Amino acid sequence: MTKPVVGAQSASSARLHSPPPGAGSGRLVGRGLQALQVAEACGVDLLLAGHLHLGYTGDVRAHHVSIRRSILVAQAGTATSLRVRDEPNTYNVITVDGPALALAVRAWDGARFAPLSAVRYVKRDEEWTREQ
Repeated sequence: MTKPVVGAQSASSARLHSPPPGAGSGRLVGRGLQALQVAEACGVDLLLAGHLHLGYTGDVRAHHVSIRRSILVAQAGTATSLRVRDEPNTYNVITVDGPALALAVRAWDGARFAPLSAVRYVKRDEEWTREQ
């Protein structure tokens, strides 16, 4: 389940089909909390998810106070399907550089995928902090 994130020295990731609750949806999927607890125990830094066709990024602890470890979520939107949910077709570009993780969202503008938004997190003392 846990694999190193490309280019990182200590970050690891896990891929999920259904997102953890709070990642675009307030509903908890069956055994979702147990999955988060396993990710926490395994030292996962980044969860990659899809399913809802809505983009989202953040720390799982914003919605799960029982999780003590800082774990980021990168929830993918819809890249090439017509199953969009009030947002354009998008995909995420994730870049890891030492203790920093950047997530850029590229969106279809009718002619090409162009930059839509970007966020950067830095990990200090086991804590992911969003930079402004």
